[in-house]
Amino acid sequence: MVCAIRPGHPYYEETLNTLKYADRAKKIKNKPTINESASDKLIRELQAENARLKEDLAKGGMGTGAGGDPEAAAKLAAAMADIDANQKKMDELNKTWE
Repeated sequence: MVCAIRPGHPYYEETLNTLKYADRAKKIKNKPTINESASDKLIRELQAENARLKEDLAKGGMGTGAGGDPEAAAKLAAAMADIDANQKKMDELNKTWE
């Protein structure tokens, strides 16, 4: 902040007030926030979850073919169902805006 002050005794009060104001203004801290609607936030979170689930599948963390393991096959099916459900929610939310 730039403040202008006047030299001289007659302007003492004005200069003092200006400097006090500048000091108060210097202490102000702002916290920026993202303006997004609830549906935009939900869409962003669902897309992030879908990306994470697809990454887990690509890494083979749940087993790509399950290799005869029924537990891994169940996890794979659950993950695919989650991805499909999230995609349907995102498509439905996008329709309301269009």
